[in-house]
Amino acid sequence: MFTRLNTTAKPLSPGELIKAHGWKLNVEIIELAKKFIGDTWQSTYSSEHIDIDTLRNKWMGVFCRETQSPLEETRRCDSIAMFTGYIISAITEEFWCFDKRYERIKCHLDDELTEEKLKSLGEKLHLFLDIMSEAYTREIFGSPTKGIPSRNKVAVVWKKICEGTMTPNLVEAMKHFYRNVVDDDELLKGYNAILQEGSNGETSDGKMRELIQYIEEWYLEYDN
Repeated sequence: MFTRLNTTAKPLSPGELIKAHGWKLNVEIIELAKKFIGDTWQSTYSSEHIDIDTLRNKWMGVFCRETQSPLEETRRCDSIAMFTGYIISAITEEFWCFDKRYERIKCHLDDELTEEKLKSLGEKLHLFLDIMSEAYTREIFGSPTKGIPSRNKVAVVWKKICEGTMTPNLVEAMKHFYRNVVDDDELLKGYNAILQEGSNGETSDGKMRELIQYIEEWYLEYDN
């Protein structure tokens, strides 16, 4: 309804549409995202199957430590929109859902968060943060906006995690790769060349696979 009736010159943002979708405060995925972002959001969401407070503190320890700023909402609700993308891509195991665009993720906003899905989501977020705690540098991943890192920059790490196909070997490869890439001009040049392929900078599945292969091939040589 909001999409059809909005006739102003400035269309509603993805976050504003998600906010409108959950106006009754009974959409579990949206309430979980609100609880995680905090700040202006007031959500009473809780579950014994996922420790949101621990995850939130761990997230801020990784992505807010340099800027010394908390995890917050933006003026047009971008934070809740992007974290909703994390939730939906994790519970569906579909990388294409790692997106904040309402049109992309609206079909899953009302999905039920079962015990199994919540536990899996928590495990995936912890794994993501474990990797990023060693991998994150501004040179590679840029500066987070209100505590939320650029989707395009972290997608290569999140892809295998959300799909449930991350291996211990790839975890180690990524940790070592990102610790070394900033000091290796040729390695960084090759990485950025793949990341910047195409005209719109989209995080296509093919591009992410190519980046992962680049990291794995480097680690194979490094480990030997």
